[in-house]
Amino acid sequence: MVWQRYFAQARTAGYGTKIEIPKHAVGDVPSRFEESALAIPNGAHTVYREDAPTDSLQLREYDSRYTVELDRYNPAYHPFQHAAQDAPGYTLAGVGALALVGLWS
Repeated sequence: MVWQRYFAQARTAGYGTKIEIPKHAVGDVPSRFEESALAIPNGAHTVYREDAPTDSLQLREYDSRYTVELDRYNPAYHPFQHAAQDAPGYTLAGVGALALVGLWS
C-alpha cells in the first residue's frame, strides 16, 4: 500500500517532521485514522490521528495534498504532554494570547 511507504518515512524522519503526500498518489484516508477535534488545522480542511496513545501519526488534509507527521503524544490520551512536547509553539502562543486578554480585562 502506498500509504505505508509515507507512514514509514514519517516514522523514520522522527517527531515533528512533516512528510508531503500528493493526493493523486494515494487513495482515501486509511480507516485506522479518525478525525481529530483536538488539533490546530494550520490551513488544513481536516486533521486525522491514529488511535494510539504514543508515537501516533497525525494526518492533515489540504486541497491537493496531505501531510503526515509523528507525534510523541496523542492529545486525546495525553493532552498536557502533547502540548509541551509536540506543540510547544502553539501552547506558548495560546498562553501569550490568554495573558494579553487578561491585561485588557
